Amino acid sequence: MLDFDAPARSLRSPSVDHIFSVRAMRGMDPDTRKRLLLDPANLRPTHYSCNSARGAGRRDRPQHTSRDWR
Repeated sequence: MLDFDAPARSLRSPSVDHIFSVRAMRGMDPDTRKRLLLDPANLRPTHYSCNSARGAGRRDRPQHTSRDWR
């Protein structure tokens, strides 16, 4: 569960994860990149620690969330 009162960058503090990674957007035209960076459909909440550990890692494995955030 995300802890919205946790100090920034602590294990359970909230973070925003890009489903289509920022790294994968390299080389795209600037308008498409900007649209994807800010598109709510490409964002999901996650723990800061999970997002940091995953980094620009693989997305072909299922990603599990603690609940449906939509």
